[in-house]
Amino acid sequence: MRMTTQVALDHLSPYELVLGRPFPLPWRRGKQALGTGDLDVHLSEYAAGLLQTLDDYWTRVSEKKPQIPTENTHPFKVGDRVLVKKFDKMGTPLGETPYSAPADVIAVTRTAVLTDLFPQWIHAGRVK
Repeated sequence: MRMTTQVALDHLSPYELVLGRPFPLPWRRGKQALGTGDLDVHLSEYAAGLLQTLDDYWTRVSEKKPQIPTENTHPFKVGDRVLVKKFDKMGTPLGETPYSAPADVIAVTRTAVLTDLFPQWIHAGRVK
C-alpha cells in the first residue's frame, strides 16, 4: 500500500483513506512512537478500537430506527373467499365486473395475499 499522497481531489494516500490518519513516520523528532515490531500490535489495537466504535454507532442508530410492524395491513386470513381486481388498461366494458371470480386465500403476508386462482402473490390493495 502506498504511503504517499496521490494527485487527486482529496489528496489522501490509500493508507490515509483506509485507516483515517497519516502513516506513522519513523523519522519524527522526539520519542519514537512505534518500534519496528510494534506496528502490527498498534494496527490490531487500532482496528479493534475502530470496530468497537463502529459497533457502538450501529447500536445507537439501530435503536433509533422505527420498528417494522408485524401485524397485517389487511383483514384477510387463510380460507377467506376474496375477489381480485383485474388489470385492464382499456377499462371494463359496461355491465362487466372489474373483479375476477371468487378465489380462496391460501397464504397471507403482511401486505400480500396468495390465492388458488393466481400463482403469484397479490397486493392486498387489489383484493376485496
